[in-house]
Amino acid sequence: MNYLFLHHNYPAQFRFTAAALAGHPENRVVFLTEHQRGDVTLTGVRQGIVPVPQPKSTDNQAEYETLLTLRRGEAFGNAMLELRRQGFTPDIVFDHCGWGCSLFVKDIFPQARRVSYFEWYFNKLYPQDLSAGNRELSPALFAPQRLRNQCQLDALVDCDMAICPTEWQKSQYPAELQPKIRVLHDGIDPAFFSPAAEGEPLLQETRDSGLFGVTELVTYVARGFEPSRGFPEFFRGLPAVLQARPDCHVIIAGADRHVYDAPRPDRRTWLQAMRAEAAVDESRVHILGFQPYPRYKKLLQSSSLHVYLTTPYVLSWSLLEAMSCGCLVLASDTPPVREAVRDGLNGFLTPFPDVQALSAGIIELLETRENLNHVRLAARQSVLDNYNVNTLLPRQLQLIHGAAL
Repeated sequence: MNYLFLHHNYPAQFRFTAAALAGHPENRVVFLTEHQRGDVTLTGVRQGIVPVPQPKSTDNQAEYETLLTLRRGEAFGNAMLELRRQGFTPDIVFDHCGWGCSLFVKDIFPQARRVSYFEWYFNKLYPQDLSAGNRELSPALFAPQRLRNQCQLDALVDCDMAICPTEWQKSQYPAELQPKIRVLHDGIDPAFFSPAAEGEPLLQETRDSGLFGVTELVTYVARGFEPSRGFPEFFRGLPAVLQARPDCHVIIAGADRHVYDAPRPDRRTWLQAMRAEAAVDESRVHILGFQPYPRYKKLLQSSSLHVYLTTPYVLSWSLLEAMSCGCLVLASDTPPVREAVRDGLNGFLTPFPDVQALSAGIIELLETRENLNHVRLAARQSVLDNYNVNTLLPRQLQLIHGAAL
């Protein structure tokens, strides 16, 4: 069979599915994407990079979003037309429908069965404002998200199968449309994201790195340092933690950019703003960039306490990957997190966005962590029971092939 994957990032949520389908010699698998992840290669998957012309910067965010969505749809549409000219006709198209990549799937491949991935339906609030007293936004500011919803509504009509990763995320879609959506997580690989083997050295750093010989390590990971992922609250809580725990070091891994949130009005990044607001010992707070998977896993395996924060928004893989590594987790007490973390059983929850409660929780868990191994074990077991790719991938393949019938 012929399979076509469409996503503005590669391989994103389709990593395991595309690789599994490409593992059968009779299958042909093509993955069209706008952005490539350099440290991931899927054997047997033919990758096509789709350049998308960026609109000129404008103060009208709705206009910008409309142009970008249409240009992305046109660019991916042209790439699909080229595949058709080359003789490739997919039996099944698996697309992320939120970015415009798949606007013209049914126009170009009308006979293909379409499986669409539904990640987030935007409601009346921006995610980053849900931590700020549920501040309502004007219609003009909400317009870009409304446009993203239009792509999804169009896909929900067109698709033969709709998949959403969590019950919380599904619950954001209009009630009358939810019956068509199946909940099925992408899956975490527990063989890779696993606790360090007995006697295996943990974080190995050179003597001049500032991390050599560290015995107490707090980790925080996010694609972007922004309010949606609680970065301001985390950074504001660090001075109290560092004062109370003189041997503690902190690793912040990710990128100093906005992924989900709008830029700050003053054009500073959130890291720049937090450094100006909250004075921390820079020799003990280590800001790392984007980490390749092996290095990222080693950070999690070395963590004394992993902090995961999010507004009521999409649940990050990083939480589940940390749990799979057997991390002791302190996470925000928000709806997406409560679906995975049971307070005191497989992790701990902290009121959000209460900075004082967050720092107090970090200090307490660091003090008592030697007695909480059972929580670490339960965290990993939760992933094995509920988010194990070895269990979820066969279900996903069954759904995909069911859509083709």
